[in-house]
Amino acid sequence: IANKLTFGSWGSADFEKSKYVLMLGANRAEAIVTPDTLDLFRKTHKRGAKVVYIDVRYTNTAAQADEFIPIKPGTDAALMLAMIHETINKGYHKTPYKAEYLAKYADGLAELEEYFTKGEGAKYTPEWAEKFTEIPADTIRRLTKEFSDAAEKYKGAANCYRSRKSTWYYQDFEFRRAQAIFNALHGCVNRPGGVLLNRGIKAEKYE
Repeated sequence: IANKLTFGSWGSADFEKSKYVLMLGANRAEAIVTPDTLDLFRKTHKRGAKVVYIDVRYTNTAAQADEFIPIKPGTDAALMLAMIHETINKGYHKTPYKAEYLAKYADGLAELEEYFTKGEGAKYTPEWAEKFTEIPADTIRRLTKEFSDAAEKYKGAANCYRSRKSTWYYQDFEFRRAQAIFNALHGCVNRPGGVLLNRGIKAEKYE
């Protein structure tokens, strides 16, 4: 619902073409093994793409990732708010590809910018998030920059993966909305390697 309210569809992760995957608690290597799980660990790594895994414990997925970052339970939303704050205040969403993408597809960007620069969201700095998540502020900055660079260089082929679960914590709805906004800010929605919006299948007619 959070994703549908933000950009109209749940969407599917295009792991096969992604150049940078940021996974928050999506333990695909042992919790749910599907064809796209195999795409993630076989094709994504084979192409030299980077997989960053964030979770409360070191899982089988963490063992397969390029980088594992532990996080304090229940603080995923704080991390995403800080990454959105960093994106907007550093102007990462104003690079050539993203600026064109957002001008064409985004609504409410000016209000979002004002919220994270002058409104209540101005406090959601990496330092603020560090107190909750126990992830160093410099690491949050680095991850945001890495994601931003990959999204710009590869025209949206980066994915802040939403996983397939329903809920863990009371604030998960807002956490998922923040993820959806983050993906959209970097031009990764409905782009190869990013989040592909699901559409119905056109069926043939039979007499």
